[in-house]
Amino acid sequence: MEDIMKKTRKNHRIRPLIDPSGIVYEAVESNALSEVIATVWYADDSTGTNAKIWDAENYNQKNPQITDKSGAYAWDVPNGWWQVRFEKDGYQPSQTEWLPVPPQVGLKTAMISTAAPEVISVNAYQDYIEVSFSQYMDTSKQIILPSGMTGNWQSIDNGYSKILHITKEDGFELGSTVSVSYTHLTL
Repeated sequence: MEDIMKKTRKNHRIRPLIDPSGIVYEAVESNALSEVIATVWYADDSTGTNAKIWDAENYNQKNPQITDKSGAYAWDVPNGWWQVRFEKDGYQPSQTEWLPVPPQVGLKTAMISTAAPEVISVNAYQDYIEVSFSQYMDTSKQIILPSGMTGNWQSIDNGYSKILHITKEDGFELGSTVSVSYTHLTL
């Protein structure tokens, strides 16, 4: 019996498995993206030499995975060089750098929408006009407004916002029209 135990121990080396895991988001981390195809790749070194999709089935895992509503993905992989690649309809593909494992947890990867932002609502008040957009806007981009008007982004989160307040030096008159121009969001 002891001989059988020794053979079994020799034949089954334990290789620790450690995460690459994290979230995928658009513009700000609180804007997680669900239903992103996340695929983990492995390579021989930090430059991606001989890169291949990891065969997760041998470890009772799935590759690729689909992110949940919190944008999360996770695998437990052996030591080595790993990269996670992300795809979703309507977004530019994205990826992590080639990273050594262990450990790589809490990775945060942004994706960029290919759709132009749309105005989803406009509300006029006596002191300002509030414009709400369909996606986060880069608040460092120039806003082109008519002379005498100023645009101020609201609830700025890491340089992005969905709400713009437009004010006018002498206020707005009932029935007046305002035109706004904005360049597409880029990260």
